[in-house]
Amino acid sequence: MSWTLAQVGTYTLATPQGMPLLLCIVLGVAFLTAWLTSSVLMLRGSLRLNKQAASISAPLAIGLVCINTLAFVALLATVLDIKNSTTHIERAVLVTKGTTPEMLATFENQIQLYSNEKYTQRWFDLKSELQLDDAQNIPSPSLLAHAIGDMSELVVLGDGLSPAQWQTLFLATDNWGTPENSKMGVTFMPSPESLGIVNISWQKQLQIGQALHISGALSGRSDSEASEDDAAPSGVKPYILQLISPSGEIEQEISLKRGEVFSLVTHPKAAGQWRYPLRLRDKTTDTLLEENYITVSVTQNDSLGAPLSTAQINTSPRTAIWQSAPSFETKYIKDWVSASGSAVTITTQISQDAYLRQYINQPTPDANSTGQTQQDDHFYSAETLAGIDILFMDGRGLVNLSKDQALRLQQAVESGLGLFLFADSNLVLEETKDITKRLKLPALREDKQAADEFSIVYPKQFASRATQAVPASTDLTLSIGAFRFDDEEAETLLKAPNGRALVKQHSLGLGQVAITLLPRTYEWKLNQTNGEYERLWHYLIKHIARNSDAIYWLKENASRLVFERNQVDACLRIGIRHKDVQVSIEYAQGQSNELTQQPLMLNQRKDQPNIACAHYWPESTGWYRILASTQQDSQPNSTKIERGVSNAITAQEYRYVYSPNSWLAAQQAVKHWASHAVANSSAKTNSRPRDVTLNKGAPFAMLVLMLSALWLIRRLR
Repeated sequence: MSWTLAQVGTYTLATPQGMPLLLCIVLGVAFLTAWLTSSVLMLRGSLRLNKQAASISAPLAIGLVCINTLAFVALLATVLDIKNSTTHIERAVLVTKGTTPEMLATFENQIQLYSNEKYTQRWFDLKSELQLDDAQNIPSPSLLAHAIGDMSELVVLGDGLSPAQWQTLFLATDNWGTPENSKMGVTFMPSPESLGIVNISWQKQLQIGQALHISGALSGRSDSEASEDDAAPSGVKPYILQLISPSGEIEQEISLKRGEVFSLVTHPKAAGQWRYPLRLRDKTTDTLLEENYITVSVTQNDSLGAPLSTAQINTSPRTAIWQSAPSFETKYIKDWVSASGSAVTITTQISQDAYLRQYINQPTPDANSTGQTQQDDHFYSAETLAGIDILFMDGRGLVNLSKDQALRLQQAVESGLGLFLFADSNLVLEETKDITKRLKLPALREDKQAADEFSIVYPKQFASRATQAVPASTDLTLSIGAFRFDDEEAETLLKAPNGRALVKQHSLGLGQVAITLLPRTYEWKLNQTNGEYERLWHYLIKHIARNSDAIYWLKENASRLVFERNQVDACLRIGIRHKDVQVSIEYAQGQSNELTQQPLMLNQRKDQPNIACAHYWPESTGWYRILASTQQDSQPNSTKIERGVSNAITAQEYRYVYSPNSWLAAQQAVKHWASHAVANSSAKTNSRPRDVTLNKGAPFAMLVLMLSALWLIRRLR
């Protein structure tokens, strides 16, 4: 530690580093006393009283005191530290893929024009196509933090880094903050935008009968802006986008301009793993500009996306009913479900602030342990909803929920709860749009002329396997409410012979949401319809209720592309009875196409105990098969894995890994977006102050010179 004695402008006079303050004071007093004493003695010895020497003694005395003072100042400059504070920028320049020599020249010119402060600059090369002699090659962004050391600014040139690479870079540092709030000054100079398909999105896994929806955009500015590429007349689209079938036929062809959004739809005709080439061509020359593959795995599974077997179907769902008034429909549903031994909870509103609760096949909870969040909050708590497989509600009961209660219900559905709604006029009110959008309810409209009677048709696309046959259609009729569906995207669970949808469902997170237009199915129960009532509700509950015992892989992100040597997350939904789950991947290795199997480790999510994720880094391009298996003879509560026990595959999924040389425009767009986001959220580049201690050679030389002059004058006198 040093003590500052004086400061003039950028110069600071301080005590020597590490010298105690008391010692500094003692030495300072000693030096000052020595200077004063020596100056007084020189004056006395030089000023003689005789008149003959008076004219000579006065100038001599002044000269000696001045030399003595200069020697004293030189002594202080030698002993004390004189520091000069200057600002300095320490910059790291990262050159990434897409950087051109012109970009480097522009960057150097900008530094010379706009940088008024001193700086040091180090260059790093992350897999760029340039040969930079003075740049250090960095194979991974995680190594960059250790290579650049304590820098005050990071400049990224070229395509930039992907979101995962930025995350890796910030995790490797201690004081950079996060990509969303960077403490490091980051500047991004993007490479020129490539021509190609960006913002591409499609479902990676489908079932037979489902449509493949592909959406994206052609890179570049929007049509409202001037485009250098559009040499064609106004309104003419100079590019052609072709979707090719796996057999090589052109399925769809559309014209595009730069910046234009597109949407394509096709229907896979068979189960399997398919690749649909997507080709971008120049309309004038028919030159192929870009070709990539839309990969999709088509299975025979049902709409839940889980390979259900008969043993896996939840035949005893934990059921709850929340209704604004008693009804015959919910009464008979309650009687049928509870007859199988399932736990049923019924909550009926009997006045504005009074509710009647019934508990069947379960103990009645204490008044203090009903799980309500607040005393005046009568809706089911989050803990209660987590223990329910399917919740029946009428429209009025749903609309009467508060915002907090609606959010609680939404989170429960996203975690796997099945929500089944009976259509009424409350669901088509204007004020219900918010909760309808939040719960992703199938769109509904009221139509007084729609009330009718129809027989029931079960759609065949919900037959997941031959052993799980869909109930046969019946000639018995049911009354239909005065409503119609306006939602083409929602899946149809039941329909009339004329094709009119009677029950529709949407997926919301891990759960399902359905609306029925059948207000009085209990008529079949009253008329003894030879089991049709039971078959109907078994079919509906099977597709809506949370399947507590099912094991299945969560779907891939529709807008994410997976490339070689990048981290891939695969998350598995695990049934409550399955404790011993083993996970592995299979893929064809290298040119030999030898099938390789690699075990994976599952990590359970803290917020969702029934979800566990595995991570892997694919080394080659192609299809990867992800398997989850359980021991065939394991006990429900056993967690021990024994060797030699045969495992049964309970869930599998195919995923495709792309080459780094594919989807180049899409990769560049993602990197540009992520790098711009980090640069915009980063702190300002701080010019770090640098204290430079002046060399003590000059003061010491001056001290020796002054002392030599004093000695020489004394000798000559």
